[in-house]
Amino acid sequence: MLFESFHSIDWVLLGALLALFMGQVGYYLCTMYHLPFTKAESLRRREGQEEGCPGVSVLVCAHNEAYNLSAYLYALLSQDYPTYEVIVVDDGSEDKTREVIESYMVQDKRLRITFVPKEARVRSTKKLALTLAAKAAQYDYLLLTDADCTPESTHWISEMMRGFEPCTMYDVRCTKDDVRSTKDENPFSFNGAENKKAELWSNKNQVRFVQSQEGMLYTQMGVEAYRRMARMEEGTLCHNIFARIQTKDQLEHVLDDAQQRGEIDNQEQRETLRQLISSAWEGSAEMNSWFTDPWIVKREHAVFKDGKELRPDRVMINAQTNEAIVLDYKFGKENEKYTKQVRDYMEALQQMGHTHVRGYLWYARKPKGQQLKQIRKDQNNG
Repeated sequence: MLFESFHSIDWVLLGALLALFMGQVGYYLCTMYHLPFTKAESLRRREGQEEGCPGVSVLVCAHNEAYNLSAYLYALLSQDYPTYEVIVVDDGSEDKTREVIESYMVQDKRLRITFVPKEARVRSTKKLALTLAAKAAQYDYLLLTDADCTPESTHWISEMMRGFEPCTMYDVRCTKDDVRSTKDENPFSFNGAENKKAELWSNKNQVRFVQSQEGMLYTQMGVEAYRRMARMEEGTLCHNIFARIQTKDQLEHVLDDAQQRGEIDNQEQRETLRQLISSAWEGSAEMNSWFTDPWIVKREHAVFKDGKELRPDRVMINAQTNEAIVLDYKFGKENEKYTKQVRDYMEALQQMGHTHVRGYLWYARKPKGQQLKQIRKDQNNG
């Protein structure tokens, strides 16, 4: 007989093969039996989402990202979330970023594009880009990402929305009444933005979106905001350069250093800054002496008034006479709050033991000869 010649090892091998065969048969039977129910469950989830889950606006910032967007946009537009849009902000790209986006827009109406105008090339354009994207969004939920980041799967948006109950990937009980938002249809399109904050709500989470200063100006002023932001940036840069200067003959060296650091973009900007800063000592003999004579100079050093820390722009001390002069630079219009700041600095220096203290404000935008303003303790008006 066939089996009479089998040894014990043969019986072990035969048993193992039979067990493997039965396991495979059982696996296929289970899979075929479970598949219709899996599809039905998947359909039930999707139908539940379509009935109630809130729409999502995916915001993407892109600067010279044509290569990445070619593959990335396909992954974004293949998400299984039922209601969403993709808004790409072209942040001053010089490659074929816009062409790539427009080619996808032809195929999918959920994709839209906006852009940061070239004249708005300020330092923090990403903040402005996100503000523009938020203004363009039609849904209350904003999902932010970058053009060089790829979604982990087609469930990415669904997974991100799981934290915002009652809409989840697995158990949908979402109705319009469950999702609350601000009264404004688009919370970013209001006047008086500095007095309001946009709030996005869900049952369990409250997300507060605080606009950047650039975004707030754009909301209020439109294109005119670009000029305002450029002046603000110029003032900030001048202020930083003043903080590195002790005497006026150091100006050219500090400008060279700022240009090497990338703080100054070109020669034209450097010359504008040089003229603005040098007008400080060219327009006033008193200012000229403060940037020439051997004062003990403290630049943005802390002083204390009644335990509160203050930081004047420049304090000059004459060790022989115990005289102290405090100077603050301003690059906007006159304001009474600046006068109060300088008075606080003066009082702090007196509390530190300086017997003779004088305070000044220097308004950079005023004509030469009118820029320097002395602040007196008994002065009632700026």
